[in-house]
Amino acid sequence: MFYFFAGTQPGREAEVLAEIDAEIARVHAGGVEPAELLRCQTRLKAARRQGLQTNAARAMQAGLHALQGLPINDWKNYDARIDAVSIADLTRFAQRYFQRGLRTQLVVKP
Repeated sequence: MFYFFAGTQPGREAEVLAEIDAEIARVHAGGVEPAELLRCQTRLKAARRQGLQTNAARAMQAGLHALQGLPINDWKNYDARIDAVSIADLTRFAQRYFQRGLRTQLVVKP
């Protein structure tokens, strides 16, 4: 999901939508830089660990995994799966799912 905020200045919707289109085109063309991917991977792994700090959160995750037919401790594999994502993987994903005909854009105005 891409999202941008234009503030409360009227008439900036086209500018914001153009920025979203440019970002999608960049990912679609394989324009993600290695350092950018590393920052995203680090943020995702840190957020996952934060989200599993309580016993209740871990119990919920184990229950969801059991319902989905996954090992209940599948969270232990998360970091390795995130680290395995490559720029080529992102490019293929973008080319498959970030097609103009599949997009939904929403503009909210005051």
